Amino acid sequence: MSLLQVALSAKLRLLLTAVAATALAFAALTQVTPTYEADSQVLLEAAAAPVIDIPNAVPEAPDGIATLESAIIMMRSPEIMRAVADELDLVERAEFNSALRDPTPVDRLRGAVSGLIDQLTGTAEPEDDTPSDPLARTARSLRDAVSVRSIGESRVIEISTTSESARLAAAISNSVARHYIERQVEVKREAAERATAWLEERAAELRAQLEDNEAQLSSVRREMIEAGRAVSGDLEAQLAELTTQMVQLTKQRGDLSAQRAEISQLREAENYATLATAAAQPTLTALVERLAQTDSRIVELQAEYGDHPQTRATQEARRQLVSLLESETGRLVSGLDVRIGVVEDRLTKLEADIRDTRGALVDSRQDDLRLAALQREVEASRNVYERFLLRQKEARERSQFQSPGARLVAEADKPSNPVAPQKAKLAVLAGIGAATAMLLYLAFLRTPKGPRADPVDPAELREFGALVPLPRVGPVRKPQDILKFVRDTPDADLGVALRWFQLYLMPKSKDWSTLIMVTSPEEGDGKSTLSLLLAETFSRNYSTTLVNADEDGWLSDFARTKEFKRSGFGFVDYSEEVLDLIETEVAIESNLRDRKDALLGADVIIVDAPAMPMSAGLLEIGQLADYTVVTCAWNRSRQASVLQCLQALNEVGIAVSAFALNIMPRDALAPLSRLPRADRPGLPASGKA
Repeated sequence: MSLLQVALSAKLRLLLTAVAATALAFAALTQVTPTYEADSQVLLEAAAAPVIDIPNAVPEAPDGIATLESAIIMMRSPEIMRAVADELDLVERAEFNSALRDPTPVDRLRGAVSGLIDQLTGTAEPEDDTPSDPLARTARSLRDAVSVRSIGESRVIEISTTSESARLAAAISNSVARHYIERQVEVKREAAERATAWLEERAAELRAQLEDNEAQLSSVRREMIEAGRAVSGDLEAQLAELTTQMVQLTKQRGDLSAQRAEISQLREAENYATLATAAAQPTLTALVERLAQTDSRIVELQAEYGDHPQTRATQEARRQLVSLLESETGRLVSGLDVRIGVVEDRLTKLEADIRDTRGALVDSRQDDLRLAALQREVEASRNVYERFLLRQKEARERSQFQSPGARLVAEADKPSNPVAPQKAKLAVLAGIGAATAMLLYLAFLRTPKGPRADPVDPAELREFGALVPLPRVGPVRKPQDILKFVRDTPDADLGVALRWFQLYLMPKSKDWSTLIMVTSPEEGDGKSTLSLLLAETFSRNYSTTLVNADEDGWLSDFARTKEFKRSGFGFVDYSEEVLDLIETEVAIESNLRDRKDALLGADVIIVDAPAMPMSAGLLEIGQLADYTVVTCAWNRSRQASVLQCLQALNEVGIAVSAFALNIMPRDALAPLSRLPRADRPGLPASGKA
């Protein structure tokens, strides 16, 4: 049965269980002392960046998870708890001072177990929780009653306190918040005072050191001035200037030399046109233009007159022009030589000056190094001194006013309703839980009614016929679900077992239909389900008809479902259709087998007969059946009932062909083997499975 069916059948019992559990739980909860909870909220403010950074002097808490966790730990620290307990005089309250209340059995048991463990392990230590220090004991109890947590990803911390007094719970939460804020201010003030004192002492030392360094620097400078030594910086500037002049003169000499070489080369090649362009001299340019005109004139005269006196006169004029060009280019080359010589003389003088300057620079480097070292030392001392002066001023200002870095944003109010116990909710939950437990007990743990002392013995049944074990199909319980399971998973253990069963019940002849009757010793052994599954299995290879002969069975109603209509076998109701057909015939005992095909037109006819005992008409049909199958249920059917059914069938001439053992667990199943075929009804079986 499903849980719903169990619940419907035992609804009165479940209702009474729920009501009784609810009443008992509510009555028990009324004896429990109510507990109240009050919450206060503290906001950790983000620290603003200081104008002057003073690391390690007055440290500001970083903004992040570490800040929240540190604040949570500090709020529940022994120092804060002691201050709150002292302020609210919690030592006089038995709720927080265990010495004022009688120990409960649980306390005695806990103390005995703790003492025994300490004796066995040898770790017993004197307790701090002594009558001489009741405040420490109260602070520890208070710490258990106070919980601190951060709200989401914000910087808001919630302080929750549980107490038997609503007023006291609110007072403790607010007191914890105030003491934490006051402690933060006190810690920062003490740190600022220590930092100020240390900075003042250190600043005085740095000032004396700076004065000594400045005196040494002044003494060295006076010595250099009195000796008349130039500073290396001046010599370096002078050396740089001389080097620049030398570079310029070297470039100038190179340009003049290149120009002279170019002009000399063009002069030798008599390329006067290019030479005039390179020299950029107006005289040479004019002579070159006249030479070009003369050459053009000579070409024209030779073309017109040939060797004519005028032509020869023009050629003579050309030679004179060439002579003038040679003279001018010679003077140009001589001028370049003079300029090159002047530049070389200046370069020689510059090289001598550079050597002298470098020597003087080397001589003054030692004094410069000493002076530079003193200057750096003075600057470093001055920077350190100025920084410490700024730190001293900042620390002095901070010591006058300190921000706690946190503020109380929500004070705890006196709660009106207790947080525990919530009588109504817990009582309802207790009722629901009790009803659920009862339902589970009825569905899975309760032993079903009926004798179980005489279970079926498979070994004894094998002596009377073939025994076919059919495995359990998990949580599937309804016939339509089992039928769907066999269709969807034909290779499962149940499908394989049914196909082996089909081989055992194979038709013995093609000339007539095979009649299979299925019965059981008692109702509820799975007889109708087996008939349905056998019809489904045979319908895959033969035309099959399932006959419902059990008037109290469920096949008539199940035959109208969609799952049943998808089947490949026919269905008739024995009480309505088949019985009418049979009653119209005569001598049914002698010739029913010859008329089965005409009546039902099927190769295989499976009759779902009622459980024993059955009617005389059905017994006559069983005598003519090819196979008779008796259905049993594993660990449910009684061996005595099965043997009684077997004896009754044998007395009326019905031989049992096979026993079907339903819902057999997998660990009890033997490996499947080929089933032997049965002999004719009434004869001994030819083999056993």
